[in-house]
Amino acid sequence: VAISACGGGNGSAGPSQPPAANVSPGGIWSGPDSSGRDIIALITEAGRFHFINEDLSQGSGVLSVTNGNQISGNFQLVTQLGFTFVDGTTSANCTFTGSVVERQTITATVNCATTAGLQTQVTATLAYEALYDRDSSLALVSGNYQAVQEVLNVAGDGTMFSQNAGTGCVVNGQISIINAAYNAYDVSFTYSNCLGQEAV
Repeated sequence: VAISACGGGNGSAGPSQPPAANVSPGGIWSGPDSSGRDIIALITEAGRFHFINEDLSQGSGVLSVTNGNQISGNFQLVTQLGFTFVDGTTSANCTFTGSVVERQTITATVNCATTAGLQTQVTATLAYEALYDRDSSLALVSGNYQAVQEVLNVAGDGTMFSQNAGTGCVVNGQISIINAAYNAYDVSFTYSNCLGQEAV
């Protein structure tokens, strides 16, 4: 049985459109902020990020993508060890909003307030680096890496070890794969046994 009805009202609208799928924020991104400092950031497909500024201040967190390409998040910005912001503090709480063009550009406005209350705002436009498109594997990163006074050894299972003969500092850690299709790794490690000025 088919039943139809008609009557008053304003008519019916067409079928609703599904919301746009959110783009991926994943990539290695680089570029300057509005204060002229260069930034390099690593963002995973899931939105985990870690970035470092030209002045070696850095931050990490998880960003969200909504409405297709809008990004937002928060993080703690910390200075390089032994340095401070202009107000003498070493950390700031920050939030950001912006947009991403998948595998092309990220634009963001970042607002920060130091632990003493100093507020700053910067904007940044970052470009995608194709280096992110390389596969990742523990075999690719295993080996010995020569630094100034020490050698970092990465074993085939991702175990890390290094010892600095001058400072006594020992590094123990682990490298893990996040997504084998992209050139990003999860790295965790600890310092121990540091002597003298490095003890901090």
